[in-house]
Amino acid sequence: MVIGSRQFPLRRVLPLLCLLLLIPLIPRSTPTRAAVAEAPALPTATRSADADFYGIVGRDPWFEWGTDPERYPNDVNRAALEGMARDLAYAGAGWVRIELRADHDANALGGPGYIDYRKWDWFIKECAPKYGLKVLFLLGSAVIKHSAVDPTVSFSRINDPADRPDGTNNYSRLFAARAKEIADHFGDSVAAYEILNEANISEILFVESGGTQIEFNPEIYGALLTDVYAAIKPAHPKVQLIVGGLLYGFRPTGSADYDYLYVLYQSKRAQEYRLVNGRYPWDGVASHAYYVGDVRKIVDHYWQLRGVMVAAGDDNNKLWLTEIGLVGGPSKVRPEFLAAMPTTEEEKQAAFIRELFPLLLNEVRGFVANVFWFKYEDFLLPNGWANYGLVRLPIDTRGTYGQPPVPRKPAFAAFQSFANPGALPTAPESAERQPVGAYYFPQTRHAISGAFRQYWEQNGGLDRFGYPITSVFESGGLRVQYFERARFEYHPENADPDYQVQLGLLTAFLTQTRTFPKATPITPTPRPRPAGTPTARATPTCPPGSSCPPVSETPTTPSPTAPSTLTPTPTMIYFAETGHNLGGSFYTYWRARGGLASFGYPISEELREVNQADGKTYTVQYFERARLEYHPENAGTPYAVLLGLMGLETINTGGWYR
Repeated sequence: MVIGSRQFPLRRVLPLLCLLLLIPLIPRSTPTRAAVAEAPALPTATRSADADFYGIVGRDPWFEWGTDPERYPNDVNRAALEGMARDLAYAGAGWVRIELRADHDANALGGPGYIDYRKWDWFIKECAPKYGLKVLFLLGSAVIKHSAVDPTVSFSRINDPADRPDGTNNYSRLFAARAKEIADHFGDSVAAYEILNEANISEILFVESGGTQIEFNPEIYGALLTDVYAAIKPAHPKVQLIVGGLLYGFRPTGSADYDYLYVLYQSKRAQEYRLVNGRYPWDGVASHAYYVGDVRKIVDHYWQLRGVMVAAGDDNNKLWLTEIGLVGGPSKVRPEFLAAMPTTEEEKQAAFIRELFPLLLNEVRGFVANVFWFKYEDFLLPNGWANYGLVRLPIDTRGTYGQPPVPRKPAFAAFQSFANPGALPTAPESAERQPVGAYYFPQTRHAISGAFRQYWEQNGGLDRFGYPITSVFESGGLRVQYFERARFEYHPENADPDYQVQLGLLTAFLTQTRTFPKATPITPTPRPRPAGTPTARATPTCPPGSSCPPVSETPTTPSPTAPSTLTPTPTMIYFAETGHNLGGSFYTYWRARGGLASFGYPISEELREVNQADGKTYTVQYFERARLEYHPENAGTPYAVLLGLMGLETINTGGWYR
């Protein structure tokens, strides 16, 4: 070539020469670093049309007064209570049931105590409405403070003989006046009041009376209910007042509550009110059925209660199941796993919900207003935990409960599957409701967004991670999302964007009950040989925008394993941290795709293992965050080494939603 010739005019060559001269001045490229990305988006909040049918007994704000004095001096622990309210709404509850308690007063003469409304106002008037929760307030024996110096306010005085023609006594009048005071204070912020608590309140009566009383006099209770209704309903017509005190004693038959209810309907004051007003002085009847029997007997029991109501002419009111529950002692969740295999009790607790709720919905929904699960959280008793909760909350050395829950129990998912099924992380997402910048996969009907999308695209995409199989959800205070082969975790506390998305330790979780023998360092030899033997099919290459089918969701589960013969190669490395070797194709794959930061250390040698997906035996190696599988049928392609379906396997344990 001659510069300036007819074939290459100088005016065309000069720009090229300038560029060539500038090349030495251009900085050498450096490894690509992750740009700062937005947090992965949580799905749009959903709410079932049947939310009003579902309630949960929550933690009383009274217990949260002064538990976080550093952040909330002279106040309730707002962070803890708001965390609970958010969780209740997420589970699908339309109602929260809490109890009101009076405090000691300074009067040495005693008296009924006073109510420190500061302990309730914020939650009732601001927090609960923010999350769409209606409040059912339990007005139990604690609304009048038991006093050692004033025996007239002891709960056992409720059975004192009537001292007025209206059938009341001093205690019932104190209670009715206190109920009116409470209703006037809260107005319509409280949707309903349950007047006295049943079942366990009989035990309180027994203790306070020195063992002389077991049952609540239905005539006195009828008078108390009538006075409360007459005092509150005219001023607050929207507020519902519910019979809560079927205070039967320790009778040997299961008929105790409905024969008590029958007598209550016949009480003098209740009948007088009905004669004048054409209705009974209440808006519903509450019942608890802890000791009735299995779910079939529970539903049959409510048919019997309904029969009593109809026979009394109270067929317009409904039953309220204001407590139902079963214990479920939880697994201990290791923070690094964010998952835990369910205990037998947890599985029974979840199964109880899955069996009971369909019967309630299909058979008694017409006359049952709602069902309240007891309880939101496990709580401490002097002799240990009461494990009725849907969650276990963290607790510090001061006895202060915190948020977020660790763990969320399988019963939480069971409750949510009825009350708010669209919020379950495995529920299909809507393509139309995704945030800007999200990518939606019709194959699994889930999306990726923000930092998770960025990490997925920059670190191997579909070939490495597979499709998303859940929406983004919160676990242990982190936003996480499961993919077929991994769990992404978002760590905003890390200032470096390269470490804000991390892969969960799924392999360590799934193999925690297995023992892999330590290995002796292998000296490399000059005979390269790919590691591995045949295994299952690969996930096809499928760039965003195409319509590849999802890979099989049949999980791989470990079987008895045997060591695989490993021929040393020049690409061999020994990790003293875990006592294992890594070589051949697995080492090549590991090194090329992020190495230690992506997969962690090897925690096994190569071994032969049966794959549940097709029943064949393959060569695999386990790492902290992955299982590598060798596929010689794909030799010569990028798919000779694939990642195991650890995300699917974790989902199928039932212990992932913690």
